[in-house]
Amino acid sequence: MDLALLEQRLNDRAQPRYRAAQVWEWAARGAAGYEEMTNVPAALRSALAEEVPFSTLDVAAQSESRDGTVKALFGRTTATRSRRC
Repeated sequence: MDLALLEQRLNDRAQPRYRAAQVWEWAARGAAGYEEMTNVPAALRSALAEEVPFSTLDVAAQSESRDGTVKALFGRTTATRSRRC
């Protein structure tokens, strides 16, 4: 997740300053997406899902060993644009 983009979108929507930390904490705890963030307003979750990619990584390949260990290779999505300030 792009924290700077998240903060900008929240600022654009006049959200309280704590909201970015709230969303970031969910991501750090392993949330799979905005829909799991039950203490964030539903309308805001929907808006963020459209405006701020939750992850810029896709699973490129995955394999599972006989003991159940799963290995995954991640790659960046092609639609993701990098921006440098």
